[in-house]
Amino acid sequence: MQEIKAIIQPVMVGRVCEGLRPIDGLPGVTVSQVIGWGKSKAAETTETVEEGGCVFARKTKIEIVLPPHLVEQVVQVIVDAAHTGNV
Repeated sequence: MQEIKAIIQPVMVGRVCEGLRPIDGLPGVTVSQVIGWGKSKAAETTETVEEGGCVFARKTKIEIVLPPHLVEQVVQVIVDAAHTGNV
């Protein structure tokens, strides 16, 4: 088994889940609401959370544990469905 973890924009969760739903043999998907920042330090994000004096962006984390033969297909679905062109 292998694990995929993807951090995506919260508004893209529906598109990603709809893309994953038809994949035969996909055991399941775990979705969590998370906060964090990357290169932009959340400066370009409209929806932020301040915690401990730091500003974070709201994100959604998708975790999937799956057999190796599904990894490439699942990654491609996530990339295609979650791409926004934004940081």
